[in-house]
Amino acid sequence: MEEAEQLCERVGIMDHGQIIALDTPANLISKQNMDSAVEIFSPNGMSKEFFEKLPKVDKVTQDGENFILHTREALSLLTDIVHLREQNKLSLKNISVREATLEDVFLELTGRKLRE
Repeated sequence: MEEAEQLCERVGIMDHGQIIALDTPANLISKQNMDSAVEIFSPNGMSKEFFEKLPKVDKVTQDGENFILHTREALSLLTDIVHLREQNKLSLKNISVREATLEDVFLELTGRKLRE
C-alpha cells in the first residue's frame, strides 16, 4: 500500500470484488477527512467509544488494542489525551502521530486490514 501511495497516480480500492473508491491517493485520503492520525496502544481494555467522545477526533478505527484517532488537530489532541491519561490513570502505550495513509483509507472503507 505504501508503494501504491508513492508511485500511483490513481488507486482503486476493492471490497468483495466491487470498486468502492477510485481517485488519486491524496484525494482518497482527503475525502475521508484523514489529515493526521494519532495511534495509541492501550492494553487495558479501552473502548472505541471512549476515544470517539473526544472533541477533536473525527473518526476512530480499532484493531485489537490499537486505536487510530483521525484528526485535524493532532498536537492539541495529544495534549488532551495526556491530561485524560493523568486524570483517569489510564494505561496508554506507544502513542505516536503520523500523517494519514492510503492503508487508513482502506481500513476505514472496508473495515478490514490488508492481507500480507
